[in-house]
Amino acid sequence: MYQPLTNQSKPPQNVSWEEAQRYCNFMLFKPRDKFLEKFKTIETSLRIESSTDFASHRCLLQSEHSLISIKQFLYDWAPPAYDHPSLWRNAEVSPQASTPIPKPVPVGSQIAWIGLNFRRQQAATLSLMRTMVEVTIIEGNAIQEEVLELFNSLAPADTAIAEKIIHTPLAMLTYLWRHKRNASPVPLSYWKYTRSDQESHTAYLPQDIKHEATPEKIFNQYVLNSIFVIGNPDSPAEIEYYYEHTEYPGAYIRLLSITQDVPSTPKLGDQFCYSENLMIEGQSLSYAYLTKEFGPHEAMWVKNKPYLILVKPMLWTTREWFLENIGSLLRI
Repeated sequence: MYQPLTNQSKPPQNVSWEEAQRYCNFMLFKPRDKFLEKFKTIETSLRIESSTDFASHRCLLQSEHSLISIKQFLYDWAPPAYDHPSLWRNAEVSPQASTPIPKPVPVGSQIAWIGLNFRRQQAATLSLMRTMVEVTIIEGNAIQEEVLELFNSLAPADTAIAEKIIHTPLAMLTYLWRHKRNASPVPLSYWKYTRSDQESHTAYLPQDIKHEATPEKIFNQYVLNSIFVIGNPDSPAEIEYYYEHTEYPGAYIRLLSITQDVPSTPKLGDQFCYSENLMIEGQSLSYAYLTKEFGPHEAMWVKNKPYLILVKPMLWTTREWFLENIGSLLRI
């Protein structure tokens, strides 16, 4: 199991990408040299994990016409809403009518998103091997092709550590678990459901907890990786089952078993999406998505208790794929 270096009083100065990886609880990615022929590295900074801060890495790159920021971290305090939490619409500064809908763009088997961040800056994001990579255009007008070239150029800073990280269950890497923090009340999905910040957050490996009969594999190729208990472990408000794809680490499905009260017909939040009420396998289903091609696909239903399922967009996560597999899950 991989564990990052932590609790350093000061971050090391002028640390290399390879050295920085040792302090990160996520796979750190570095742009390949060919991309760096266009962009000069102005600054890199590392925030080391401590009892008060989670780890992150930031890099500033300068070209002839653009200054861009690349921030990397493990988004582990909640499911990363909509697969692009940095592009969520801040209702205080961005009315829905003037907020562009984030645009999905394939990067290999992954899906990147391009739009405006909550500060209304041009931005893009990619969730890659569990690492959240956020790109912000600070100055200039970096074009989409350059952002996608950057994403395609990313490679692990240290391949040996990267291999250890991807074979470490998410539960063992999570900051909230290792520092015994409460759950975060950030948005989880298109549906208007959030956790309370007063609820504790506990992480387990599948073999260490048996709250209810739960399939070891769902949607054919997603295997149970970690379990997160929100609230008192003896009577939790929610249990989150985190599944990862057997061939594409970091491609996840999150199944939330909710014991606290939620409306039988859930309401949508204020982020743009499409929604439908469906009947599948005799079960009433509230279904929300952004695109039919990739998702994100989300669904809520009540079967003895409320359930919420969230699927990370990938090249194969079409509407047809989701609805076919959700039917298989509902038959269990």
